[in-house]
Amino acid sequence: MTTHGEQMAFWADIDTSVDPVSDPQPRRVARPKRAQLELTPLTDLEKSAAEKLASARMPPATASKRFARELASGCLTRLSDRGRKFMAYVANRFRRQYQLSKDERDWVDRWLGK
Repeated sequence: MTTHGEQMAFWADIDTSVDPVSDPQPRRVARPKRAQLELTPLTDLEKSAAEKLASARMPPATASKRFARELASGCLTRLSDRGRKFMAYVANRFRRQYQLSKDERDWVDRWLGK
C-alpha cells in the first residue's frame, strides 16, 4: 500500500516530465467585420404599405410582428435592400388581411422577384 506522499510524488514526476505544449494560434478567432448596408429613407408607397401591414394579425413574438410595429410607429425610417425584401415577404405572407393598391402590389412583386 502506498502512502499519500508517494502518490503525490509520482504525479509530480509525471508533471515535470511532460513538456507543456504552446499553442501559437489564439483560441478565439476574431470575426471579420460586416459590410455596412446602405440605408435609404422609406418612400411614400412603402410608408402606406407599412401602415396597412400594421393592421394585420400576426403570430405573437415573431420578427414579422416586431418589424411591422416598428415600421408603423416610425422607429424605422430607413431600410436597406435586405429590409425592403423582408418587408415585401411579410406583406406577401399576410396579404389576405388587408387590401394593397396596385402600385403597392407591384412593389411587393418586384422585391420578391415575381
